[in-house]
Amino acid sequence: MGAPAYDPAIPLKTILYAYSRGITSSRKIVRCCEENIVFMALSADTRPHFTTIADFISSADQEIIRLFLQVLLTCDEMGLIGKEMFAVDGCKMPSNASKEWSGTKEELQHKKDKMEQAIKQILTRHREMDIKEKDKGIIEQEEKYVETIKSKVKKIKQWLKENDDKPGKTGKPIKSNITDNE
Repeated sequence: MGAPAYDPAIPLKTILYAYSRGITSSRKIVRCCEENIVFMALSADTRPHFTTIADFISSADQEIIRLFLQVLLTCDEMGLIGKEMFAVDGCKMPSNASKEWSGTKEELQHKKDKMEQAIKQILTRHREMDIKEKDKGIIEQEEKYVETIKSKVKKIKQWLKENDDKPGKTGKPIKSNITDNE
């Protein structure tokens, strides 16, 4: 047994950043890793496959919930999440003691539980988007395959309509080629 193909820190930080941007689809995260310089830096320019991201979400969901909650709480402590504002003489100033983050231990526990539930919903939405995109991708792939076969059938029908068998030296028909019958 060898080491995992990716250091788990790489997909984790990429996924957490994607979630902070409202991106909850493995395919969209991969597209960002190919097109967005921030995602490229976070993913160490590894360009993971969407199944790698989806598998990581499925296998590490509890750890992601725990870490994402820590990130949210740390961001709040640092004042990176919106605070309520108050005004003194028409000048707005940020409030250090936001009403939103005040409460009893029970109330704050309830708030933490709600945040964990929101993170679980993001993970669920991520899985659902992956399934929808997988189904959509399969349907599109099958539709393209059907169109390809239809065009080949049309080409063969046209050739059959315009050509006859070529007799060989023994009088039996020899093989013909649709592309170049000579």
